[in-house]
Amino acid sequence: MMAGTTLATAATAPFVERQVLGFDVRLVAAPPAGTTNYLVTERPPFGDVGNISHSGSYDPATRTVIFGPFSDGEARTLTYTDYSPCGSEGRFGVSGEAAANGAVSAIVGDDYVEIPPFPPLDIRLLLRWRPLSQQIAIQVMGGSGEPCFILASTNLQDWVYLGDLGSVFQGFELVDTEAPSQPCRFYRAQTIPLPQPLGTWDYQGYDAQGSLVVTGLLSFTSSVNPLAGTWDFRPVHTPHQSAHFVGLGTFTNAILSGSQVTVDLTTMIDNSFRLVGLIVGDQFTGQWHWDGEGPSESGSAAASRRR
Repeated sequence: MMAGTTLATAATAPFVERQVLGFDVRLVAAPPAGTTNYLVTERPPFGDVGNISHSGSYDPATRTVIFGPFSDGEARTLTYTDYSPCGSEGRFGVSGEAAANGAVSAIVGDDYVEIPPFPPLDIRLLLRWRPLSQQIAIQVMGGSGEPCFILASTNLQDWVYLGDLGSVFQGFELVDTEAPSQPCRFYRAQTIPLPQPLGTWDYQGYDAQGSLVVTGLLSFTSSVNPLAGTWDFRPVHTPHQSAHFVGLGTFTNAILSGSQVTVDLTTMIDNSFRLVGLIVGDQFTGQWHWDGEGPSESGSAAASRRR
């Protein structure tokens, strides 16, 4: 190989994964066992390259970013930034190769930079599949940079909270660690209203099969973490047919993070009951989970604030 610009032609399995976040690029290199030297080259789409790590360089004649050669087989995360010309819009491809002991492989993972229209009139999600790390990364495209909360579902009916994100150009993404184990996965983003948990909520708890097992009240008496309040849950059936808590009591340790609220009604090692869900306007949706003697049990929960 010549000065890091010409690669040998022998093929090997990919060992470098590209992760694109806005205009920033990460090249996660994990050379195979027995590697004594390796080289990584990239062809970014725009050519206004900066912030090159690991003493890498940019060759404007060939429009390539060059890392190495490294005289070892150590793992590295190589980074650079490629800025787009003013007015760019759309999807722009990026490619590259890596060579370990002279055997070449393509760099896999994110293979494009996407720039939303300006001004950004809508919000949409960008999903990135990264085969080496087995990651689904979620980024928000467009929007004005206001926070969004990201939800995931397997059936377009039951949604779970994954986390909060802003505009992709703020450099944020979420990795859905459960996605590889799911047969299918759907996502949505919504602008986050400022949650206001104060008040009394009409509560319903369901078992794992979706049957209503508990009704009652959940009240928040403070709005600063840790939140305090009361609960009063009554069984729907006699005898009670679920591990969902019934009775009444108080709590002083609930936590509001973004739009997600977590309420521990008890914290005993052998009898722990927790509610975790989202507050959006006057609606609370989430899950309950009980741990105690015997198998643990979970179900869904919903509540509406009284007006």
